[in-house]
Amino acid sequence: MDRKDIDKSLKWDTEKIYKTDEDFYKEVEEVKNLIEKTKAYKGKILQSADSLYDFLKTNEKLERKFSKLGVYASLKSDEDTRVAKYQEMSKIADNLFANLAQELSFITPEILSEDYKKVQRYIEEKEELKIYAHYFEDLFRNKDHTLGENEEKIIASFAKLSQNPQNTYMIFSNADLKFPKVKKDGKEIQITDANFTNLELDSNREFRKEVYEKYYTVYKQFENTAASLLDGEMTANNTIAKLKKFDSARKMSLFANNIDEKVYDNLVEVIHDNIEIHRDYTSLRKEVLGLDDLGFYDIYLPLVEDYNKTYTFDEAKELILKALAPLGEDYIKKAREGFDDRWFDVMENDGKRSGGYSSGSYDTEPYILLNYNDSLDSLFTTAHELGHSMHSYYTRKTQPYIYGDYSIFLAEIA
Repeated sequence: MDRKDIDKSLKWDTEKIYKTDEDFYKEVEEVKNLIEKTKAYKGKILQSADSLYDFLKTNEKLERKFSKLGVYASLKSDEDTRVAKYQEMSKIADNLFANLAQELSFITPEILSEDYKKVQRYIEEKEELKIYAHYFEDLFRNKDHTLGENEEKIIASFAKLSQNPQNTYMIFSNADLKFPKVKKDGKEIQITDANFTNLELDSNREFRKEVYEKYYTVYKQFENTAASLLDGEMTANNTIAKLKKFDSARKMSLFANNIDEKVYDNLVEVIHDNIEIHRDYTSLRKEVLGLDDLGFYDIYLPLVEDYNKTYTFDEAKELILKALAPLGEDYIKKAREGFDDRWFDVMENDGKRSGGYSSGSYDTEPYILLNYNDSLDSLFTTAHELGHSMHSYYTRKTQPYIYGDYSIFLAEIA
């Protein structure tokens, strides 16, 4: 489906961020100016309680403006990854971030080079700084893993390079990969990331097998490319972890979320300890379906015979809102506003990023990308992503900017 053929009500409203693309480019220039203003604090951040507060407010203004333009570039790019204009916009945001990271790499080393007690004294002296107490407590956790200014600047200069494997895979999988067609009831159906699961619900096993094999044969053709990109991602993470004095990339990743490795290990151990439950389920599935062997193309097939229930997006919306009723009237009211105010980009279209996610920044709506296809799975994805966006909405509504975000661990696991 071409994006221009989709009803406006089913597309996210990015005009709430910037009315036109030109406004994005104006914001880029404002961010560049704010980078220069923030750089002026070099060597002066902790001169006094007042200078610390002034720096924090200037840096906050910079971060908020950059986050806003970063969200806009990302959303527009994901609408259709084939559109050069928005891929260029995304690159502008990436390059701006790389420049920002390099130019302001002095900040954390400068603060952490001072005694924590000095910062605590400033917090006691100035009322406006009291809200930053936890912020600095968390920042000083990084003291042993923060290098000198020059070293941090070098690492920051590699930010764009280290993100290249992931960015390349996103363009490759969403814009370049093309899947073959299959025939069903005399009609040709184009296989896509969005409709693959739906096609795997078909009661005809040979059809499911054909879809599965044609879909993964395309990926199989590029297994060396995918392996190289994965190796690049792992190498980048391992290198940065080593430079930052972490024992492993895993430890570095968990440290960022303030999670002990024991917590991660415990999650994995619990799964291993209970894996027999899953094996029992797959054995039961094979028995109920009357199969001698269970293929991956049999995983999605409903166990209920002749199940073909579908849900329009409007039907899904009402079911979700009804299910969320125990969370209270205010929650339901805001969730409904999310549907009505176009937080969602609902339908699949040519070139659109696959899957689903919740996005946004402190100063935007908590936008949601979907590739909705009327299936129960799509309904579940809609409810899941709405949960993230409602979490974001209430976090930003009730917390100041410095605490207006949350870790991916908290979002998905805790």
